[in-house]
Amino acid sequence: MNEPPTSEDPASTQPQEAPTVDQARGARSGMKFAAVMILLAAILIAGFGIYQFTQDGSEEAPPIAESGEERPLDQVSDKVFGAELLWRAPLESASMPSDIALVDERIFVLDSNNNSIVEIDDQGNVLHVLDSKSDSRLALQAPMAMTAHEDKLYVSNSGGGNVIVLNSDGVVQEVITPEVGPTEYPLRPIGIAIARNGQIFLSDPDNHRVLLLDQEGRLVTTLGSGTRDSGEYGFNTPGGLSLDAQGNLYVVDMLNYAVKKYSPEEKFVLSLGEAGDTEGTFSRPKVVAVDGDGRIFVSDTLLVAVAVFGANGQYAGFIGREDPDDIRSGSMFQAPHGMKIVGDTLYIVDRFAGLFAFDLPEETVAEPTAD
Repeated sequence: MNEPPTSEDPASTQPQEAPTVDQARGARSGMKFAAVMILLAAILIAGFGIYQFTQDGSEEAPPIAESGEERPLDQVSDKVFGAELLWRAPLESASMPSDIALVDERIFVLDSNNNSIVEIDDQGNVLHVLDSKSDSRLALQAPMAMTAHEDKLYVSNSGGGNVIVLNSDGVVQEVITPEVGPTEYPLRPIGIAIARNGQIFLSDPDNHRVLLLDQEGRLVTTLGSGTRDSGEYGFNTPGGLSLDAQGNLYVVDMLNYAVKKYSPEEKFVLSLGEAGDTEGTFSRPKVVAVDGDGRIFVSDTLLVAVAVFGANGQYAGFIGREDPDDIRSGSMFQAPHGMKIVGDTLYIVDRFAGLFAFDLPEETVAEPTAD
């Protein structure tokens, strides 16, 4: 008698039986696997598209947005700016850190995902954690920027639409609610700078403008038309802000791929950068910092580098190559974001790679040419 065909006998010539329960489950599993793979591919494609084309510049884009493929640095530029890495701290205690501020040599890092401020030493060791548990008024909601002024910390509380002011011990001094009148979208400040007289600059990306407030939060003036715009006084999703020693304001105009400079009287001075992935251009500019010589530093999360410009706007090189002398070397960054300059030290917060400190070279002055 012939043995009954088995599942291991694909060449059987016996009449085909109805599929067994196990066979049916296997078929369904295969279909589910294929469907999952198709869905994952769609999500990845959609995620990248959202990052590239999200119009409000929101930090809520999928993680692939900030940690996607980097541009090869030898294609960005071959001009390395001569900043020397002093130290780096992994910031393993922070989730998606966004900015840094220093008060009396104490280092504070803003942790946007954990809604906290972390005080660390230069090894990245946590000294204190400041959040709503330490002070109920410190109700942070996805904060994106922080700065120091007169021994105080000023936090642009993006999700809360306000500014929280703390002393150097982490105690909340006041919560400033900007009085800006009705707007199309709620205020979501992602950039902050404090003038010498205590007035507050905030970037309002969803309404495409920069606000100047007095110390109580009353509106003094605005820059920008309030809608997507370009030109000298127009913005498309303004981001990071910085002030130089003379009181000039620098604005990262993220989706116009530029940094714009304004005088203390809010007069346009210059614009630098344009869309691109080569030297002197931007792919995803985020934050700006200016040193005592007027040099301008701009973090770019897609170029995974910090671009450097002279006070006149001329491109001076970039910071980020793991081995500055090896053109084939990749970036030490993954998503450089917040920056501060104290003296000759540039601090850079990377949202995934931690905190970096660089010693900046002295400003070089061109020798006069002979007639």
